[in-house]
Amino acid sequence: MEEKNKNNRNRWRKIKEWGDVLLKAIALFIILYYWIFQISVVQGDSMSPLFSTGDRLIIEKVSLWFRPIQQGDLVVFYYPRDLSKEYLKRVLAGPFDTLRIKEGKVEVNGKEVVFSEVQEQESSTKDQTLKLRSAEYFVLGDNRPLSSDSRDFGPVPQGYIKGRVFLRFWPFTQWHFFE
Repeated sequence: MEEKNKNNRNRWRKIKEWGDVLLKAIALFIILYYWIFQISVVQGDSMSPLFSTGDRLIIEKVSLWFRPIQQGDLVVFYYPRDLSKEYLKRVLAGPFDTLRIKEGKVEVNGKEVVFSEVQEQESSTKDQTLKLRSAEYFVLGDNRPLSSDSRDFGPVPQGYIKGRVFLRFWPFTQWHFFE
């Protein structure tokens, strides 16, 4: 009888140990997911050819606390017109920058901005000049003719930016780290 009680205690001890490990793993996952990394799935072709629909990305959030968002950063943010949606775009201008789009060319503070990843410049884009305020970012898709971006919905508030693209992990053949 005593042997049976000892076995039961050992069984409960093992269950408790596994429960502790499981709870710690869940807590660690929650911390990592909500404050450090998050998975995002690309929807649409606004960032092609760099990203395609279905690409799986890991965005990191920690660097937003220590390093300001810079021109050229690839960011995931809440769509300003519907906060239930997330968009992926490239940052073209930041706080207090003056942005000018004329005949498809983009200038920030008087200097033309060109990224090799941009599929084509769109000369039919409406000319515009904009002075960004504190904590505002102007974002554009790399596939300009197909992109809904700051030309359409205006600057993105800093608080809407979830994080920078850190890694494309799917499709596996296109695995790539981003700076």
